[in-house]
Amino acid sequence: MVRSDIEDHVARFMDGHVDAAVPCILGFSGGVDSSALLHLLHRSAAVASHPVHVVHVDHGWRQESAAEAAMLEKRVSSLGIPFTCFRLPSCPAGENIEDWSRRQRMACFSTVASSLGTSIILLAHQADDQAEVVFKRFLEGASLTKFRGMRPVERIGGLTLIRPLLAIRRAALLSYLHDRSLPYLQDPTNTDTSYLRARMRETIFPYLRQTFGKEFDNSILRVANESADLEHYLHEQCARSFSIHNTPDAAFATPRGEEPPAPFLARCLVDHLKESLCLQSFSRHQVEAAVEAFCGKPSGVRRFFVGRGGLFAESGFFAAFREKLNPIEVTLCDEQEGRTTVGSWEVTWKLATAVQPEQKDWKELFSGALATWYIPPHPFCLCPTTDRLIRTIKSHSRRSPHIVSLRPFIPSCVQSFRLVADPLSGYTVPLPIGSVCYAVTMRKLESVSAL
Repeated sequence: MVRSDIEDHVARFMDGHVDAAVPCILGFSGGVDSSALLHLLHRSAAVASHPVHVVHVDHGWRQESAAEAAMLEKRVSSLGIPFTCFRLPSCPAGENIEDWSRRQRMACFSTVASSLGTSIILLAHQADDQAEVVFKRFLEGASLTKFRGMRPVERIGGLTLIRPLLAIRRAALLSYLHDRSLPYLQDPTNTDTSYLRARMRETIFPYLRQTFGKEFDNSILRVANESADLEHYLHEQCARSFSIHNTPDAAFATPRGEEPPAPFLARCLVDHLKESLCLQSFSRHQVEAAVEAFCGKPSGVRRFFVGRGGLFAESGFFAAFREKLNPIEVTLCDEQEGRTTVGSWEVTWKLATAVQPEQKDWKELFSGALATWYIPPHPFCLCPTTDRLIRTIKSHSRRSPHIVSLRPFIPSCVQSFRLVADPLSGYTVPLPIGSVCYAVTMRKLESVSAL
C-alpha cells in the first residue's frame, strides 16, 4: 500500500466499521504498529468522530518497562487522548506466558470498556502478523477455514475487536513513522527468540525466504483471504443445511433434510456453535468424536465438558453450552405448593384449575421462557427422563422424543412411576379442562457468562 494512502485507508475503515461518536479503546504497546495506529487515528480526525481511550498493559517482563509506561503516558496525553495503564502480576506457574498474557490484556480492555460503556477495542495487528498467525495455524494442523487468520472485525465475548491495519505491511507503517519523525518503542522481547512469535519473525521466516528463494508472505496472505471466503461460504451452507437455535448461553442444531450431513460441514457447524458461545478449548479429538455421533457413526451420545462450557452430540442433534448444566437429582414434591431448585432449573407448583396447556418448544426454556404443566393433584417427583418413562408417552400419543443427550439435565414430572410431564417432548398427561390439578412451572436459573 502506498504510504500516502494509509491515512485514507484508516479513516475509511473506521467510518465503515464503527458508528460515529462511539468510544473506542486502543490497545497500545508503544511499538511500531500501535504507535502508527495512534497517529493515524489522530491525524485522520478519527479521534474527533470516534473518541479514543488508550490502554497500555505493562507485562513487567523488563526492568525498564515501568519507566517506559510513564513515558508513553506523557506522549499520549500530549495528543489530548486519555491514557490508562495496567501492570500485570507474575505469570502463574504452569501457564503458557504468551497465552496467559493475552487473556490478561483482554481482561484489562474489558475493564476499561465497561467503565466507558463501549465494546470497541482497536488492535494494531498488521499484515505481517497475519502471515505469522496463518503459518502457525498451518503447522498446528488447523482446519481449512482457520487459515483465514485474524478477522478485521471479530466478536470475542462481549468485546468487538477492530483491526484497521490488517491489510498493511509493517514496512509501510515503519516508513510512515520515519517520514514524519514520529517516536516509537523498540521492545527487545520482539526479537527474543525464546518467544515463538519472535522466533518465527527472526529465524523461521528469514530461513524460509532464503531457502525457498522468494518472498512467500503474500502467498500466505492470499491463502488467508481464500480461507476467509471459504468460511463465509460454509457458514451460508450451514444456515441452509441445519436448523440452528441460538440463545445467550446455548445453541442447538439439527439437520434440515433427511440425509445425514457431510462430516466436513458438520465440523464447520461445530466451529460455528463454539464461536457463537466463545468455546475455544475443545480438543480436535473431542470435536471429531462429536461430529461422528452427530452423523450417526457410531450412534450414541457424546458429552464433553471443558472449562465452564459443554458440547453434546447424538445422531442428528448438537447442543453447546457456555455454562455447564447441572444434572438432575430426584426430588420429591409432596406439599400442596412449593418451590425448589433441581439441576439448573427452578420449579414451583401450586393447586390450580386445569386449562389447555400452552405448547412450548423446549429450546425456548434456554432463552428464559417459562413452561407450565398441569398434572393430577398428587405428590410427584422431579427426575431425569428414562427410556422406561418414555414408554408412557408412546402409550398415550404418537410422540417419539429423540433427544437423549439432554435427558439427565432437564427435569420431568413423575407420579406413581408414571411420566406425567416431559419438557423435551412437550408431553403432559391429558386432564379434563377445569379439573383440580397442580400447575408446575419451570424456569432456567440465570448464570454468569465468562468472556
